[in-house]
Amino acid sequence: MDAYREVHPDEQQFTWWDYRQGHFHRGLGLRIDYVLLDATLAPRLQECAIRRDYRKGSKPSDHAPLFVSLQEA
Repeated sequence: MDAYREVHPDEQQFTWWDYRQGHFHRGLGLRIDYVLLDATLAPRLQECAIRRDYRKGSKPSDHAPLFVSLQEA
């Protein structure tokens, strides 16, 4: 299961932008980072989010991290 899609079924967000073309500020990117959960972990999913703030600022990475939170077993 795609954890991000499970939590945000209709949102279009990205984890990568071409910094040379200004794609971050133009809203053009790709979601190339995934957290995939198997049937034993899927029921423990609490949260999955892309942290765009990590991509802002001077000399940022072209990626934004994808975080996932699972309930303890």
